[in-house]
Amino acid sequence: MTAEDELLVAAYCRVSTDRTDQVNSLRSQREYFHTYIQNHPGWRLAQVYADEGLSGTSVRRRAAFQQMLEDAAAKKFGLILTKEVSRFARNTVDTLAYTRRLKEMGVGVVFLSDNIDTRDNDGELRLTIMASMAQEESRKTSQRVKWGQRRRMEAGVVFGSDSTYGFETRGGALTVRPAEAEVVRLIYHKYLAEGKGAHVIARELDRAGIAPPKAERWSENTILRMLRNEKYAGDLLQRKYITLDYLTHRKVENRGREEQIYLRDHHQAIVDRETWEAVQRELARRRGVRQGGERHSARYWSSGRVKCGGCGGTYVPRTSRRKDGAVYRSWGCRNSCGMGMVNDKALFACGQFALEQLGADPAAELAELSGQIERIRAQEGKTSAREESRRREGERRLRRALEGYLDGVITAAELAAVRAQYQTEQERAEEPEKCNAPPLPDITRELWEEILWETEAQVRVFPGSLEFWFRGQRKGLRVWYTTEGKGEHYKTVFQRWERREK
Repeated sequence: MTAEDELLVAAYCRVSTDRTDQVNSLRSQREYFHTYIQNHPGWRLAQVYADEGLSGTSVRRRAAFQQMLEDAAAKKFGLILTKEVSRFARNTVDTLAYTRRLKEMGVGVVFLSDNIDTRDNDGELRLTIMASMAQEESRKTSQRVKWGQRRRMEAGVVFGSDSTYGFETRGGALTVRPAEAEVVRLIYHKYLAEGKGAHVIARELDRAGIAPPKAERWSENTILRMLRNEKYAGDLLQRKYITLDYLTHRKVENRGREEQIYLRDHHQAIVDRETWEAVQRELARRRGVRQGGERHSARYWSSGRVKCGGCGGTYVPRTSRRKDGAVYRSWGCRNSCGMGMVNDKALFACGQFALEQLGADPAAELAELSGQIERIRAQEGKTSAREESRRREGERRLRRALEGYLDGVITAAELAAVRAQYQTEQERAEEPEKCNAPPLPDITRELWEEILWETEAQVRVFPGSLEFWFRGQRKGLRVWYTTEGKGEHYKTVFQRWERREK
């Protein structure tokens, strides 16, 4: 018999997990096929295809199986051997679809243990029966696994990957990662004590060079997920995601579909429970329904704060693209009442102008304050508990002074005096580390946006003018303006302005 007369035979084998005993099973299957083919004159082994550690209910993720199909289409063999139907697939639809596809290519499949050959006349009938039995066994196995997992979850065993920032997941237990835990506490502090939004916090962490969890940059969604994660309070909620279909293995969010498991005080907390619960209340407050059933978004400093001077509706952002491909953002009344649009650049420029007119350079004040706070944080972990308490008290005093200045309670000179006094105290305490103090931040648009956010800027839109109010509407300024130019040459021109007070 010549080589041309030989039947090229491939073999397919699979083990369902990657444990050592199953690896041994995979080796045994390979050896079995080699021996089986050698005992058939006129057969020659083409290749053994093997998938390891993958479920049989779906063939889409089995690389060796997919490669075998490609090679079958390329006529690299004419017959496939597999041990049994459950090794080929536990999905009846897949089993029939792929054996029919292979048959169209002129390739038969022999299931050795089940004594089924798809080249026989009754091969598909017997295959359908065996494939259905294999699928039912897979369903029962899935139920048994889910039952066992639930009992272990109730006992406190943690399921899931090692992906929770601030914790290490090993052996079904959570252990705190100290460095990441400090970042988590900083995020909670910024959100609750400093009143900053998730978008601003993400931007500040990026600017500080703090590495995000498995991503290039911090994002608003990442911050919000961390603020809502019960693990940071020491609790554990399991079954957040569930597998609805044992055949596809597709996971979906468990929105009341199946009962979840919540274990209180399950592990060491990163933030105390009082802080975590306060953050949950603040999250609910910020996303709660505002006047007129409108929701507030903190993505931009002006989100939810720009109101129509005509109908009272909220102005919402709208992104457009010019013919040259440039993208720009403008704001328009949600009610489409006819009040004109406001370009985002003009809105920001007028807000900055209003703050400058109402005080003695508030940006410089906040920049100096920010620099001092950063110097405070740079010393964290290097001082005694008494010194740390003194530093935090100083930070609170500075923030109260800035708020008082913006509220009109104290003057710019009084704010400068408070800052100078505290600066002197810190220079005495930090003399050995003074050379390492970080430089004051630049007065960038980002910092101006933070100022507008911190001062609770509210805006009312009128034809040709914008009216700004700060800190509970105690101080205000109405600005009449025009714009000229486009793109890089866009410019806001201030025509006149009037102070407002209540």
